[in-house]
Amino acid sequence: MRTATLILLCVRVFGAGLAQFPGGRSEKCLCRGKLIQSVRIKRIQKLEVYPNSVFCAKTEIIATMKNGKKKCLNPEGKLGKRFLMRKRLEEQQKPKGGLARKNKNNSNP
Repeated sequence: MRTATLILLCVRVFGAGLAQFPGGRSEKCLCRGKLIQSVRIKRIQKLEVYPNSVFCAKTEIIATMKNGKKKCLNPEGKLGKRFLMRKRLEEQQKPKGGLARKNKNNSNP
């Protein structure tokens, strides 16, 4: 009796959580507020891309400004599209494979 009650309780709790979001995804996106369309490139210290995942169904671009503030760029905006295209090109140009091979002639005495 206790096992059946515990199983029923678990199904209700987890089922209610999954039904809350479309597709059963739990939306825990980093960018929740307003997405900015553009920003001065000189003010950006670092750009980070978070592709869509099980936690967030959207691609997110976060710009860390030189003053330390973080702003979310719209991936559909002009700057966001340009940055994503540049990122894809860099990934395609990276050499495929793992670690570099060691030279057999180099041996430590």
